[in-house]
Amino acid sequence: MRHLKRRYLLGAIALAAGLVVGLIVWRLCCPPPLYRVTILPSLGGQPTFARSLNDRGQVAGMAGMPWEDNRLFLWDREKGIRDLGPMVPSPIVINNAGQISSTMLSDANQAEAFLWEPGKGRMRLGPPGDKGSDATAMNNRGQIVGYSYDSAGHVRSFRWAEAAGMTQLHTPDGPNCAALSINDAGQILVKSIGQGLSSDRWFLLDPNGSVSLDVFPRGARPYSINNASCIAAVEHAGGPRLYLLFADRSRTWKRLFRIEAHSPVTRVNDRNQIAYTEYTQSGWDDLEDRFVRSRFPLDRTVSYLWDPVRGRIPLDRYLRGLRRFMVEDLNNEGSIIGTAETKDGQTRPVLLEPIPGRWGR
Repeated sequence: MRHLKRRYLLGAIALAAGLVVGLIVWRLCCPPPLYRVTILPSLGGQPTFARSLNDRGQVAGMAGMPWEDNRLFLWDREKGIRDLGPMVPSPIVINNAGQISSTMLSDANQAEAFLWEPGKGRMRLGPPGDKGSDATAMNNRGQIVGYSYDSAGHVRSFRWAEAAGMTQLHTPDGPNCAALSINDAGQILVKSIGQGLSSDRWFLLDPNGSVSLDVFPRGARPYSINNASCIAAVEHAGGPRLYLLFADRSRTWKRLFRIEAHSPVTRVNDRNQIAYTEYTQSGWDDLEDRFVRSRFPLDRTVSYLWDPVRGRIPLDRYLRGLRRFMVEDLNNEGSIIGTAETKDGQTRPVLLEPIPGRWGR
């Protein structure tokens, strides 16, 4: 009898241990959701792509196929999705005032940067170069940066402000440069475009002068700057090795971790969170490409948020029923906007909003 009781006790202990291990595995595989997910409507049933998100939760993007009848849209919870008129595939930025900067075709059939404002509509930013201009970024003060290009192949960056209009930007290397990001202090992240065999260099154009970003490791490419003057960058360390980098306001940088080939959208917000998408292929993907879809191979996308406290958070685990989610923007509330494919093959914007109680807020 004692032997039988002992066997029952050991069995109960083993069962309890199995339940504990199972619970731990389940919590690791299915963690409590950190985000509330909203699939935004399409515009007129067309493929609809998100591009930018402000701190008020408004989303701006584009509907249509590349180089066809592309339409600029604005979405918010109060008014839904609205058609703001034609545009060309290009960066789209919305700020907290609801202003939107992007690019459209001019009367001469050239690309031309513009500003859209609530209640006012569109305004062209000024005379473009011989071959047109593009708006690339905007801050909450309504300052816009971009670049123009001419028939000689020169790229000239500009800053536009309502009072001063369009002014040309210069780096210590000269005027051939491309502006990529601007914060509310007016600091502008600029790539100086090398001539001939000279390589590209990066500068931060401050209202008080310019600062070289040569402190970054060779092969690093900065992508965005936040209002604390911190910068997110990707280091191309040679071969397939890529690393996500973060630099604080003193320009002290650190490698966060190694990443795969990534999309050109890498955003840092004022919480020093970074959102981005990687292109990656597993062994199963290689087999599928070889035997199932060898004519049309598709890399698998994996999107992440890096948080200074929580570390790297895979976003795809919260996107049940969606494929190929691509990060497009990240606001200062920690919300993320991207584009994904739904179960029925539609291309739709997807909004991830953090659940406050799960973030200790």
